Amino acid sequence: MGRDPALPPSTYAGDIHCVTTWSKLGITFTGVSVDTLLAATGLLPTATHVLALAHTGYTTNLPLADVSGGKAWVTWEVDGRPLPRDHGGPARLLVPHLYFWKSAKWVSGLRLLDHDEPGFWEQNGYHDRGDPIAYTRQAPPGAERPPGRLSVADLAPAPRPDATVYVCGSARFADAASRLLVDAGVAVERIRVERFGPTG
Repeated sequence: MGRDPALPPSTYAGDIHCVTTWSKLGITFTGVSVDTLLAATGLLPTATHVLALAHTGYTTNLPLADVSGGKAWVTWEVDGRPLPRDHGGPARLLVPHLYFWKSAKWVSGLRLLDHDEPGFWEQNGYHDRGDPIAYTRQAPPGAERPPGRLSVADLAPAPRPDATVYVCGSARFADAASRLLVDAGVAVERIRVERFGPTG
């Protein structure tokens, strides 16, 4: 998604929360409200959900109610500076009232749907909504999950030979994902790792 100078910018000032148990308080993001995007493109009355798409192949699903009514933005600045590439620049979805995996980095589009379509982490055991206040991190017991473990295709779907692969998460996840990528033949110099949250 590119920045359209015709769309009025909007700012979020508040807190963000990651499922790996860290929070950042008093952060400011600037971008365009998803409400503005929906008004500019039109909204079919049958739409109930949004699937956020990233340039990496990552997806995450959200009820329309969670990205409308002043609750979500496509952002390009954080704390008055351009959004760094490692944090999703040039454009990142921001849904601050939900866990941060719902705020897709490197966002390339928002697909409106008339049904719920689980995204990457939701297919791998994360809760469908991810509300930090209700502490909804994992899917409820008995929820249907696809069989198997994460693979390199899940972490870096069909990267170009010259592409940089970004791995972000808790130290344990980031280290395990990096080893998996190297074992699959991804050159170490192409892997950029961002570790955050607890080290255990």
